[in-house]
Amino acid sequence: MTPESPSQPGALSDVAQTPPTMAPGVERPDRVEPPGASLPSAKSETVLSAVFFALALIFLAELAGFSHRYGRSGVQSWEIRLMGSALAVVWPMFAFEAMVRWYLGWRRGQWLRGLVQALVVFFVPPLRLGFRGYYRQDQIWLPFLGWQNADKQLYRRLERFFSIPMVCLALLVLPILVCEYGWPEWRDQHAWFGLALDAASAVIWLAFAFEFIVLVSLSANRWQFCVRHWIELLIVLLPLVEVLPMLVTDLVPTMRLLRVLRLQQLGRFGRVYRLRALLTKLWRSFLVLEIIQRLTGQTPEKRLRRLRELLQAKLEEIEELKGEIAQLEAQVEKAHSAAEGTMRVKGQT
Repeated sequence: MTPESPSQPGALSDVAQTPPTMAPGVERPDRVEPPGASLPSAKSETVLSAVFFALALIFLAELAGFSHRYGRSGVQSWEIRLMGSALAVVWPMFAFEAMVRWYLGWRRGQWLRGLVQALVVFFVPPLRLGFRGYYRQDQIWLPFLGWQNADKQLYRRLERFFSIPMVCLALLVLPILVCEYGWPEWRDQHAWFGLALDAASAVIWLAFAFEFIVLVSLSANRWQFCVRHWIELLIVLLPLVEVLPMLVTDLVPTMRLLRVLRLQQLGRFGRVYRLRALLTKLWRSFLVLEIIQRLTGQTPEKRLRRLRELLQAKLEEIEELKGEIAQLEAQVEKAHSAAEGTMRVKGQT
């Protein structure tokens, strides 16, 4: 059995230490071992999950830096080559993860699900952050928490944990706006100024992307989650859409031929930069809107709706506990009946 993780300070300890509610007298550890946990393949599950979670997070961080620095004024070519090389080195490692997912799905008779997971892992590696275990199909591995049941209770605890840090990170967009529009000429004059602004924006994007991927993977209805959190979805997608035209222009050979004609080149780059400037403004506008929404999210109406959702979840949990209690009572009664029958047989003999 996996030992309990040590206590963590702050709000994270609440997430890590709150055990799922059980029937009176029945103990359950925070981390549940799956059937067959003694097998070598199941023991290696935790190691593989931790390694690929870290790789997915590294890939997401590299993507954050690349999307916020590529094509910016004052960026050095070695920066782009370094980040591009890092992405190229990490990406092939997910081919192994994709093969493992497909193979396990095929062994369980769920080849289509395994194939979908393999394609997602290979083509969109950051989404690996929200994947369930290889054998623990109802659990998710998270840093400092280990294996946790992927249920509504974990979703609510993580949502509470993310709330205050995300507001603080989103507030960083305000000094970025002040610096960008207060001293616009500094980006061209001082390389460190543009690097600092882009790095701060990349950190904000990384945090929002990480939160969105983890929470959407735990939600019961992912499409409904995306509709309900459309601002966060746009915050994650806009920087990627922003850099895409320039990346396609530089990578596709037929697009490079346009550079032969200078007028076409100037017109093309003018349109691309205008589009990128527009998307950057939209991204920052959505960040400000997200700040307002999170800060004003504690209205009585919203709190009443959340309390009703919490009550419904607790009622569902009570029904599950009643069912578990009934099963345990049936097992105990069956054991007592078997023991009484054995005693009667011994008494007759």
